[in-house]
Amino acid sequence: MISEIGLIANPRAGKGFVALAPVHQMAERRGVPIHITNNIGEIAGTLRKLVAERQAKVLLVYGGDGTLHQVIDMLLYERELGRIPWVPLVLPMGGGTMRSVFHWLGWKERPLEILRRVLNASLDRLPIRKFKPLALTFFNRDKGRVETHYGFIFIMGAVNRVIELYDRNDKSPVGGMKHIALGALGSITGFPRSHGKLVQQFDARVLADGTPLSQNAPFSVICSVCDSLLFGIKPFAVPAESNQFHALCYSAPAWFMSALVPLEWRATFVPPGSRFFNDAVFSFEIVPSKEDTFFLDGEHMNCKPGEPIQIQLGPEIEFVAHFDPA
Repeated sequence: MISEIGLIANPRAGKGFVALAPVHQMAERRGVPIHITNNIGEIAGTLRKLVAERQAKVLLVYGGDGTLHQVIDMLLYERELGRIPWVPLVLPMGGGTMRSVFHWLGWKERPLEILRRVLNASLDRLPIRKFKPLALTFFNRDKGRVETHYGFIFIMGAVNRVIELYDRNDKSPVGGMKHIALGALGSITGFPRSHGKLVQQFDARVLADGTPLSQNAPFSVICSVCDSLLFGIKPFAVPAESNQFHALCYSAPAWFMSALVPLEWRATFVPPGSRFFNDAVFSFEIVPSKEDTFFLDGEHMNCKPGEPIQIQLGPEIEFVAHFDPA
């Protein structure tokens, strides 16, 4: 089994090298190839070596949602170009702050315990969970071209702006809850100004399954493969089939949305009317008139206002779900 495993690690994730050190030590001691990088964009060569040369069947990813998204992005790109023969089984180990997919797959253990379990398991006994990530096609303002990227959670609007502020400050569950609370307070009172100015609606044209929605000023738009988001929030009202994903688009003032936070946390109530879309879809499209950034897993990406952001499901990927040790 050891010869069929590779490990990609982001040392900036979570508590950094302090938390990564025991994982690194065990991997080296057991002969597991581990690649540590601060720049996930330069791992293409490592992935080709692990999969095409070493024939890795399982890829462990140490880091948060952002690290996982970038690894998946690169794996699918390399396979599309024919540089790797397959996409290996992917096992998120955690280690980062945002770990939506990690928790969605049932994992709760620390990275070191996960590595120990996998090393002691046989490949044919690993529980597999298959699903398709979101495929986002948009005009990448940084690159000056249309690109497709793969991920699990897309957010645009007020929630994305608050997450950006969170990313610039204290990245922790406590910090996340603090920014949610301050955003809600700012929407009602205008203070603190740092948050009040972020929680505004934006102009956009939105389509679900090719049909235009009768709303054009979203507060936030959220699309997700997972039924839960950051910090355990579960805002989706309808289960998604295997060929669908969750989509939410609410067009209402910030003060109204803040009043609904306790109900939105578990989608216990969806307000009636055309301004509140919460359903499972096959495709989604948003054309913002001025909004120029969005959140894809742990990464904030720059898009071009006036250009469509098209969202559908990408190729199927196999993940290792939580399993009990033998």
